[in-house]
Amino acid sequence: MKFIKSGDKLTEGKLAQFESEVGWAFPSDYKEFMLNNNGGAPEDCLVFSFEDIVSGKENNSDLREFFTVFDENCSNYTSYLDIVRIYKSMTGEEIIPPFFLPIGDDSGGNPICLNLAEEEYGAVFFCDHELENQDTGFLASSKIADSFTEFMSMLKPFVYNG
Repeated sequence: MKFIKSGDKLTEGKLAQFESEVGWAFPSDYKEFMLNNNGGAPEDCLVFSFEDIVSGKENNSDLREFFTVFDENCSNYTSYLDIVRIYKSMTGEEIIPPFFLPIGDDSGGNPICLNLAEEEYGAVFFCDHELENQDTGFLASSKIADSFTEFMSMLKPFVYNG
């Protein structure tokens, strides 16, 4: 799986600074991905399936991109891909809980988040930006995978059957 439009190469120090900025430790599989890629968009259209928590039925989506850690002096800075800005904005506006890290999104703008809380640590969730959880007020979130590695293995090239 190849990614394009990735950010500048991350160092372990910069990644540790990122963890410190958001106040959570990241799973090793996600850290490895970020050290190797620093976000980016898949070269090919990739899709995945999950059980939608709202309908209880299988749903499908795609991966538009993974967000990037930018250095403040970066020449190719793009604010809408800056994972730190996105995290602070979404948690500050109480759109997602503070233990959800938005790691990417689909082509509809729905965040894909990594759970950093002790319960379900490392699990990946699809957050529907049009639906709110009545109990929490956060976006309705459906679990996609138990880990980042499992999520990556679920991504399949889109095949048009028209």
